[in-house]
Amino acid sequence: MLLQTYPFPLTIIRYDYTSQVGLVGMRGKGRSGFKLLIYSRTKGNQLKQQEQKS
Repeated sequence: MLLQTYPFPLTIIRYDYTSQVGLVGMRGKGRSGFKLLIYSRTKGNQLKQQEQKS
């Protein structure tokens, strides 16, 4: 369902899932993972800062 709302291809989603989200995305499986993924696309800077801090 989320894919329908977001037109960008699955490849980009996978790339962000691994690169931007990182451990956060891995932690959240299923719906949580997708949610974090979209969150990273919307607020990439904040997530990046959190990743560096951890």
